[in-house]
Amino acid sequence: MPPSSPAADRSSSSPPRLGAEADVPASAGLDLDALAGRLAARVAELIEEARTPPPLLDLDGAARRLNVSTRTVEALVADGEIPVIRIGTGRGVRRFDPAAVEAFIRRNARSL
Repeated sequence: MPPSSPAADRSSSSPPRLGAEADVPASAGLDLDALAGRLAARVAELIEEARTPPPLLDLDGAARRLNVSTRTVEALVADGEIPVIRIGTGRGVRRFDPAAVEAFIRRNARSL
């Protein structure tokens, strides 16, 4: 009689065992409670990241995202193509909303 395979050892009359009943050797080191806790913590981190808006870009950051010079970004602002956020008094510090930069990219995307 040939040796039976692990799949053949399981009779089709009983359903597979799950959870604590599963055939997991103690040496496997699986701590399902710890794993579930780590998974829940990571899901909470991802949810918080999704709620947190991305930081505003400075002039250099906007230029890097668009792969253009800072002068080109300044010209796009002057033409009203990309809105700028001024923070502070006087001329203030200029910042760019990443969503506005992405919208500019989408508006100007051309297929070849």
